[in-house]
Amino acid sequence: AKATSVDFGNREVTCRSIFEHEKHDFKVHYDYLVVSCGSKTNTFRTPGISEREGQEVFFLKHLYHSRQIRNRIVECFERAA
Repeated sequence: AKATSVDFGNREVTCRSIFEHEKHDFKVHYDYLVVSCGSKTNTFRTPGISEREGQEVFFLKHLYHSRQIRNRIVECFERAA
C-alpha cells in the first residue's frame, strides 16, 4: 500500500492499494506515527550486481524480494534432496 494522506487530528492514514485489480483507498488508524524518508538500494557501484539480481544477489526491500529468497532456498533444498 502507498500512503496518500495523513489526518493528524483523527490519527489516521489514508492509503491506496498498489495492486492493479484492487485499486481502492482505505484508512489505517494509529496510536503513534513515525514518518521517515525513503531510500534507494545502494549497491556501492559494485560491478555486476544489477545483472545478477534475483539469481545470486538478493535485496530485501520489497515483498517480491522476500519471495525470491524463499524460492531460492526451496530450490536449494530440492537440489540437495
